[in-house]
Amino acid sequence: MKAALEAVTAYLRASLRGRRPPPFHLVGTGAVADLEEKLRSYTGMRYCVLTASGTAALLTLGLALGIRRGTHFIMSPYAWAGSAVWLYLGAHCVFADAEPETLTLDPEAARRAITPRTRALLAVETDGVPADDAALRRTAEEHGLVLVVDGARSFGARRNGRPAGTKAHALVLSFTWSKALCLGEGGAILTDDADLYERILFYGQHPMRQKRELGLQAFNDCVLNARIHPLAALWGRAVFDRTLIRIRRYQNRMFRLVEALNRSDLTVPLPYRPGGIEPSFYRLCPAWRGESREAELVEHLARLGWHVQVRPLEDRPLYRNPVFRRLFRNRIDYRPCPVLEEELGRRFVIFPH
Repeated sequence: MKAALEAVTAYLRASLRGRRPPPFHLVGTGAVADLEEKLRSYTGMRYCVLTASGTAALLTLGLALGIRRGTHFIMSPYAWAGSAVWLYLGAHCVFADAEPETLTLDPEAARRAITPRTRALLAVETDGVPADDAALRRTAEEHGLVLVVDGARSFGARRNGRPAGTKAHALVLSFTWSKALCLGEGGAILTDDADLYERILFYGQHPMRQKRELGLQAFNDCVLNARIHPLAALWGRAVFDRTLIRIRRYQNRMFRLVEALNRSDLTVPLPYRPGGIEPSFYRLCPAWRGESREAELVEHLARLGWHVQVRPLEDRPLYRNPVFRRLFRNRIDYRPCPVLEEELGRRFVIFPH
């Protein structure tokens, strides 16, 4: 945090002295380019575009993918409502059930929901547990679709030894409050597709960056102002490496808690390590084995050296959200998701002190 404070302070002092700082957030150079390079290096993906927020990233990506009225996208209803921002582009949302282990989009359920109008699969990693992006990618490509992973809450998570979401055609990240990498506000889109990268710049970045990267004849003045704030880029560049170290330490601690939970007869064992799954642990949401026995679980964990709080998981599927239904009632497929309903009914949230 000290490095971030120094970077932001130097920028502000230069501004107060009347020295106009370079417009690196418009051009995509300086701290923006440095942070994008760090994200490319971490994920192994070829292209990165920083944005003002995770929502701005999803909206820009929807425009770049041609998500419009008449197109459908498939997602699990276990998600923050903002993940379905493509509805504002006129698209139709089709819900498919979740995997019981990860509560992310089930590849087979998604396959069954595909129609000729489907354009994309959207896997949302709500609790920071990585989706089976390899299987979802196969499903998408078998049907000529695009796979997008909303990894807003799973930065730092891994699946089979690689960063979560990196098998997707596009990965979206968020850097706002409560996220593992917090820059005040910010987001990112990562992809290996050069053509998609150019369309993301065309719809979401300043014409100065478009001219620099796409050529003088290719810029779009009617652009969505989705670029990251310069102070957020400076902040991110300064804290990125230390944040990854902190994430790893937190994950190691939470895995010890998972092992303690799995040694009890009170909860369903979480199959993270056997499945090659390393969540970011945005939230830890085990499931009761039978009825809730909160006092016994707290006592069991205390004997193992863990002092925790247990709270009910109050989330519900998006199709039961009254505001969401009122806003988009004509563009949502309300088919029920029984696996998700059952899992949410027995899950709870556990917080270590």
